[in-house]
Formats: sequence, C-alpha cells, structure tokens
Amino acid sequence: MEEIKKRNNFLLLIHNPPDLDSTASCVAMKHVLIQLGKKATIILGDNSKDQIFSDWLLKKEDIDEMEETKFSEVNFSQYDCYIALDTPSLLHISHIPVPTVPFPIKSICIDHHVVANSNFGDINLIFQASSVTAILFDLFMLWNIQIDPYLATILYAGIFSDSLGFKVTLTDIKSFKISAELIERGADFLKVGFSISSQPNNILKAIGIALSRIEEYGGGKITVSYFTNVDAKECKLQFNTHGIHRIIMSHMSS
Repeated sequence: MEEIKKRNNFLLLIHNPPDLDSTASCVAMKHVLIQLGKKATIILGDNSKDQIFSDWLLKKEDIDEMEETKFSEVNFSQYDCYIALDTPSLLHISHIPVPTVPFPIKSICIDHHVVANSNFGDINLIFQASSVTAILFDLFMLWNIQIDPYLATILYAGIFSDSLGFKVTLTDIKSFKISAELIERGADFLKVGFSISSQPNNILKAIGIALSRIEEYGGGKITVSYFTNVDAKECKLQFNTHGIHRIIMSHMSS
C-alpha cells in the first residue's frame, strides 16, 4: 500500500491473450485506484476491444475507456507505476516486441501463477489462489476499500471464470469464503454463472469439434485434443483461441 500511496498515475494492461480474470482484475483495480484519489489507465496491449467479451459484466464506459495501445507504444512519462495483474511473464505483456526489464517506471506484479511467474516486477506479490481477483479481494480488504455491488460482481466473475466454475484444483475453501462475502456485498452471482456458462452456437460448435478429437493416454490420466486457426475461422470466432481450452476443460469430467 505504501508504494500505491507514493504514486498518482497508474498503468494497467489486460494480458495477452485476454481472459476474464485479467479483464476483471484491471477494471477492479482501476476503480479502487480512483477511489483512492489516483488516476489509472487500462490499455489493451496486443489485444483489441472485440476480444473483450465482457459487455454483460462491465459498464459501457469501462470498456470505452480502455485504450487500444500496445505496450511498446506507451509514453511512460505519463505514468509513475505499472501494475501487472494476472501476468506471469513478459510474453503475456506483449509478443511483438517482447518487453525488456527493468521498465522505465516502477512495476508491481500481482499474480497467482506461483510456479510460472518470472518475478519480473520491482515488487512481486505472487500468491497461490484460484484467481488474481481473489487476491485483490484480500488486498482491498486490507486497504479498507468499499466494495459496492458492481465491484463485487466484477471480482466474483473473475473468480468464477478462472476457477472454471469452482472446478480447478486451486479452488479451495478460501475461494468459496471470498465468493460468499462478495455475494453478501451484492455480487450478481446468477448473472455471472448464467453468462459464463451459456455459450452461443458458434462456441458450442467449437467445443463439439474439440471434444470430438479427444484422445486419452496413460489409462485416461492424460487427455489430448486440438483446435486450429482454420477451425476458428469455420466457427466464426472473433477472439484468440486461447480461451477454447478453458471451455473444453469446463465440459470434461476430472
């Protein structure tokens, strides 16, 4: 918190490729920084706005204010701190070009990929958790942040999405306790569950293609499938296929 207090203008970036935990973390952090009297800007980096399928969750102004700026194009003189959320490596910041460290400004990395994180930040807050949004909830409580229903819904959506509906192994008792507290603060858990679990026809077609290619090895302990860029075009997917594996996992038994 002391590092946050010292600085006034923060840069946030939705990692490449985007997912809901990254998007929710950035929007939640932006709202909290503004609540603390700071300025914050979210940039999309290598992504574009048509990849941010969160209009059911986010207010229009939150999406409109996201800047389609690549990390390499950032004028760092406008900021005094970069907070990297749900970003385990420099490749998740940008592929073209891959950034180098140290950054021109102070950097804080908050992440839940304990093994994969490369500790590229000046300050690294890396904790084992079901999602970064779960970590942010704890931080916001320490900072005495007021969590309204909108912020609670954003945080809950990040937890629900990254845990594949509370199915991954990192889903622990704390994940459920945090989710319950967010629901008590007004998180619209029904909207989140329905919106994330419901899929349009083209996504269902993509899931069907991937599931039809499943092969098992090692007595069923290893499951392999694949989904190509040609498949994505056939299914008229307008976003990076990174998210397909998460959808497939959510439809498979453990």
